[in-house]
Amino acid sequence: MTAAAPPSHHRAAGHLPTIRAVLAVLALSAVVWAALAIQAAILGQRQTDSEAKLDAQIQTLQTQAGAGSASAAGAVSNTISVQATDNKFSQTQFTVAAGKPATISFTNKGAAVHDFHIVGLAGADGQDVKTALVSPGQSATVSFTPQQAGTYKVQCDVHPSEMTGTLTVVTGAAAQTTAAAPAAPAAPAAPAGPPAAAVSAAQELPVANTFSLQATDSSFSPALFAVATGQPVSITFTNTGKTLHDFHIVGLAGDDAQDVKTPFLDPGKSATLTFTPTKAGAYTIQSDEHPAEMTGVLIVK
Repeated sequence: MTAAAPPSHHRAAGHLPTIRAVLAVLALSAVVWAALAIQAAILGQRQTDSEAKLDAQIQTLQTQAGAGSASAAGAVSNTISVQATDNKFSQTQFTVAAGKPATISFTNKGAAVHDFHIVGLAGADGQDVKTALVSPGQSATVSFTPQQAGTYKVQCDVHPSEMTGTLTVVTGAAAQTTAAAPAAPAAPAAPAGPPAAAVSAAQELPVANTFSLQATDSSFSPALFAVATGQPVSITFTNTGKTLHDFHIVGLAGDDAQDVKTPFLDPGKSATLTFTPTKAGAYTIQSDEHPAEMTGVLIVK
């Protein structure tokens, strides 16, 4: 005997819990997705706001940097006075305005020769702006108009690893210059006399108005000489060292009323001096590159 099937309304009632569960899951999923979308929108807005704030801060910093660049490098002045001793500059940071004439007054207060060289900054002649080599107690002035903004190394070419500095060329609002009072020229240093012992030894030498000598990187060979007053003297000087040297008879004037001396010679080069001494005495000989180390005595009898 076959059992009767349950009525259809009983079967539909049996599926209701499953349908309700599915609907609940779908509703929960919709809520979760909506929450995630809201959270993403909030995060996106926060990121946009943060980026906007960051951009504003960057703009502010860039503006401050442009306006404050002169302060970072030092006061802007196109009239500069600087001194050299052995072996440093009295000032090592300089700031000048682009497009305006600049003047540097350089005084050598040391005992060696020095110069002031702005490396890579071209003057009107297309060459680096620099003074000539300046003897102790002397001064030099160099004028130029910087065109290219930037930072340039300053050095003494005789002591490039010890005597250095920085010159900054600025433009725009940072280039407002302030006047600098000109420095009074330094009085030339009086030359020191040669040591008594060396003078005594040189006095014993025979007179020779023609001689040759060499320079190493620490001494002259020979270092003692005796010449006759009123007779022409010829000195042939050779640099056998590895750096620049000259031969300078301190206080003995030549025909041009300047101290008798050779130019600075590169290693392996020679020069000849010719002069007629008119005043007897003892004179110090030195290399202006190493005036404390490389010395000698010339006696005029």
